[in-house]
Amino acid sequence: MGRGYYSFPARPFPAVFSINILFTIILLPMFSFFIIYLFRRLRKGLQLLVSISISVLIAIGEHFAELLGLFIHANTWNHSYSIIGYFLFIWVIWLFYRWVCDQG
Repeated sequence: MGRGYYSFPARPFPAVFSINILFTIILLPMFSFFIIYLFRRLRKGLQLLVSISISVLIAIGEHFAELLGLFIHANTWNHSYSIIGYFLFIWVIWLFYRWVCDQG
């Protein structure tokens, strides 16, 4: 948001918060718990396939959110950035969880 690549035109308390607190405080943590729950039950090969699939689905979801006016990207934005970003985010969540909790 700070660099102007994207914005959330309809967000709770826009005068108080420059970020979308619904997305940051509720959706991202729920997504993180879901990834940990799911990955604990999958083999390593499936974890990779699922993380790629989820990343692609999120990029598609962003497109629909844009059509609904919930989310706006800059004209220079490429949705492949979202795919790569969410893929990395998923793996950071998983690797951090394993480092802290599983030690494996």
